[in-house]
Amino acid sequence: MRVHKELGDDSEDTPVLPRRRLLKGMVFAMPALWLMGQNGFLTSSYAAVETERVAPSDFMSLSRLLTGHSDIADELADVAWAALCQRNEKFAERFAALSKAAARSGLERFEDYPDSSIALDPGLKATAVDIVSAWYLGRVGRVDGFSDASSTMVTYHDALMWRPTIDVTVIPTYARGGPGHWAEPPHGVTPRS
Repeated sequence: MRVHKELGDDSEDTPVLPRRRLLKGMVFAMPALWLMGQNGFLTSSYAAVETERVAPSDFMSLSRLLTGHSDIADELADVAWAALCQRNEKFAERFAALSKAAARSGLERFEDYPDSSIALDPGLKATAVDIVSAWYLGRVGRVDGFSDASSTMVTYHDALMWRPTIDVTVIPTYARGGPGHWAEPPHGVTPRS
């Protein structure tokens, strides 16, 4: 169906989409779009996490210290913090205690963590493990079978668990080598003629 008539096209058999029909279609489409948004079809990948919770200023420095990785993306701080707080409503208090203990103990290097007072205290160690798990697994909470209803995604691509083998494997996705990766022979392979 043509949407408009060309200038000088006076033929009666040319279909036209009148403004009223267009307006009616848009009016009827609005509830469908609204329902899609309510059911999560039009939301971002971070929508499940309450991002109004802002990570404290020392969250990333302590995360970097505990993981031993200085290059964790700052952009993920609020997402990780919100997921940890959503999972445990006392997490903010637990983190404050961990942060104070780390400052008191003078812990400055990842290598010194196993011998620190933080590793010996079960409560502080549990909080440290929660933080490290969030960064390594890219999620907070348990994954029960194939259901992830009991966990919250922080990041997939930037999860630290991929780093030990990143030089020999790609991060698993549906298009492992990217679109059209199969078109070129792998590095080091000479195609036969």
